[in-house]
Amino acid sequence: MAIAAIAPAPANIREVFRCLFCGLNQYVPHDRCCRRCHLSVDALPEPAPPPTPATPENAPHRGTPKSGSALSALASVLRELRVERGWSQRELARRQRIPRTYVSKTESMKCVPTLTSLTRVAAALEISPRELLQRWERQKDKSRNDLAADPFISLIIPHLPALGDEQRRILVSRVAELAGRSIRLAHSGRTAA
Repeated sequence: MAIAAIAPAPANIREVFRCLFCGLNQYVPHDRCCRRCHLSVDALPEPAPPPTPATPENAPHRGTPKSGSALSALASVLRELRVERGWSQRELARRQRIPRTYVSKTESMKCVPTLTSLTRVAAALEISPRELLQRWERQKDKSRNDLAADPFISLIIPHLPALGDEQRRILVSRVAELAGRSIRLAHSGRTAA
């Protein structure tokens, strides 16, 4: 009895493409239709509508999970509450029935917890969600006051209204870069040169 085997085409012969409709990277299938959206590989997408002018109502959110005093204040409150109880991240994760890495990512501002997650963490920390949110608000206020008290920031604040959007973005990114550098230097024990 003979067994017939069909060898797949070598990878260097197969054509790879990115679907213009759904963005899936894939080999060109035999029917020349995308595996995800089932549209023809050879079809051209419809032209995009002209962009609408940005207004406060339709402006995209430009913040990132790592930026903003609100997220850092939340991370600080969660870490503070956990440490007050003498718990490790592993213990808090066990009480919430979630992976320890999620607790770590939340405390290091690498992810933004949902309202459901905040309710679950409040229950695990044995406080009400209201108390958690109140502590978060107090921490945000403290962060804002600390920032406004900084001598460098107090010199910049009067000039902010005169800056354009691009200038503000550059200033914020530069200050964040300098702040990150000083934090890294502080952790390494060196001083800024």
